[in-house]
Amino acid sequence: MGEFDTLITKGALTIRPSDDLSMDILLERGSADTDGTASRSIFRPSTMLNGTLGYVPPSDPHELDMPYEGYSELEWNQAVLKVEYEIPTGTITSITGARDMSQDLSTSIDGSALNLFVFETTFEQDQLSQEIRYSGNPFGNKDISITIGAYYFEQDYWYKERRSIFGGAVQQALSGGIEQTTWALFSHADYHVSDTIMASFGVRYTKESKDALIASLTNCDFKWDNCTFDFDDDETWSNVSPRAGIQWRPNENINVYGSIGRGFRSGGFNLRNGSPQASAGPYDEEQVTSFEIGVKSDLLDGKVRLNGAIFNNEYDNLQRTVMDDQALQSILNAASATIRGVEVELSVMPLEKLSVNLNYGYTDAFYDSFEGLDITGDNIPDPELSKDLDLPLIPENTLSLTAIYDLNLGASGVVTFRGSYSFVDTRYINNENSLELNDYELYGLSATWVPDDNWRVSLYGKNLGNEYYAPFGSDIGLFSQQFIQPPRNYGVDISYAY
Repeated sequence: MGEFDTLITKGALTIRPSDDLSMDILLERGSADTDGTASRSIFRPSTMLNGTLGYVPPSDPHELDMPYEGYSELEWNQAVLKVEYEIPTGTITSITGARDMSQDLSTSIDGSALNLFVFETTFEQDQLSQEIRYSGNPFGNKDISITIGAYYFEQDYWYKERRSIFGGAVQQALSGGIEQTTWALFSHADYHVSDTIMASFGVRYTKESKDALIASLTNCDFKWDNCTFDFDDDETWSNVSPRAGIQWRPNENINVYGSIGRGFRSGGFNLRNGSPQASAGPYDEEQVTSFEIGVKSDLLDGKVRLNGAIFNNEYDNLQRTVMDDQALQSILNAASATIRGVEVELSVMPLEKLSVNLNYGYTDAFYDSFEGLDITGDNIPDPELSKDLDLPLIPENTLSLTAIYDLNLGASGVVTFRGSYSFVDTRYINNENSLELNDYELYGLSATWVPDDNWRVSLYGKNLGNEYYAPFGSDIGLFSQQFIQPPRNYGVDISYAY
């Protein structure tokens, strides 16, 4: 399992009718056909798969027991037109983009030989965007620069899903689509208070509308030929997102900065609505207030780069899936949370052709409140127990270390040797914190030969410690599983660019 076939074709054209005007056209067409996701059952006697049905996964953690490999078939086309026009006080830029894509996906989620739960989706989407902005110094004051602009975005997407449970004994399907229109006005200004201090201010106003048509689960036949659309609604949201920052540069090698801002995540509708009796929305936008202070520095004549930052993000009206007393799931603005932490980046060049890079992150991510979350399994929300739960899939500690050495072969090109190490801490798989993903360490080595501008040949070894690891999974009453990543593997990669 793990076969893939990817083809991407790109084209670019630059037109410069005059010294003041330039046009860049980018075209891309691509397809990616792969096997389904590798799922492995996690033994938990409390689940139906392991407890009632008695299934026991293989003892080798890297061994899969899936009778059905599944598939993913993705296709897309996109085009971008960028136009820049220089005027005496600045630059006017227009960026137009268009894209359409489709994906068919099928996988056996439970990861067992019993093929308990097969999940299939179809997704189609097309979008159009337009941005126009001015950047420059319209007031003739070199200490002030501004950016102002407008943005428009529209998209239509349609989602279909079906589930085959207990070997097809239960078959369920749903379907739904959304039409979205978004426009925004934005501005940003940088003001040089002195030779070493710069203040920044910005604001963005966004207004968006969504129109949803949904056939909830069980309201479509298994082939999606006939659907009863039980939900038809629309909603409009608006948001003001300000941001302010300050930078202090005591010299050309050190930049101390701080910023505070407010952002949002769009509201919407639940296209995966689990029952006609459950609400498909709308749910409102979630907001985040973010604060960051940090420093960026180049030391010892550029041989050492040290960056560090402290951040704190406060989230309100988090969009979360909750279950009511009838065991019906809905997406609601049900939670508030805090994500705070520290990031450190260190790059050292002990030799002219050798660079060593270290990145460390510490993150403390927890819920401040969560209304509607059932932790005990009795279909009754437990708001008190929900306080201080960890946010899912966010590790407390991450660490990466890479060393890169370039060997110049003269007329024969360059060989780049790379060694890497990474560590990812434990993290919970879901909101309830009922199942924890193991921490893991990864080691990798590669040697890449670039003889000219066209050819590139790489020898690589990945996950050399043969570590078992999974980025995510699920824990429900039927089963518990993890989507695992490949064990130790080696390979050769040959590419030709023209």
